[in-house]
Amino acid sequence: MSMVMKNAWTALALVAIATVTTQAQAQNADGTIVATGRRLADSEHPTILVSYADLNLRNDAGANRLGSRVRNAARQVCNVEDLQIPTLAVQSRACYRTTLDRAKQDVAFAIERARGAPQMANNDAGTLIVRRQ
Repeated sequence: MSMVMKNAWTALALVAIATVTTQAQAQNADGTIVATGRRLADSEHPTILVSYADLNLRNDAGANRLGSRVRNAARQVCNVEDLQIPTLAVQSRACYRTTLDRAKQDVAFAIERARGAPQMANNDAGTLIVRRQ
């Protein structure tokens, strides 16, 4: 990943952190954060669990790695790279953008929790859910 992309992702995460601190996030009782995207025609609700239990979100390297994992999961649940039919490819890319937009808020929330309350981050479930709706 280029330095420009890493800096852009970090800047986006920091902006989202500022926004997230004033908003409640959708969370399951176990602390797992859920990110969803728009449903494609004739599809199920593919879901990928993205673990960050092994990452230190208190530093930029860990935050960037989580961002990469979430982007890869969004590509998979929205079939971004598998579609050759132009109409479905457009829908797939729209799904990806929606899923990623929602997931970025959840990533920012996880980072904010880790940086604001390290003891809470250590007890965190360490998993994001990326789901297509």
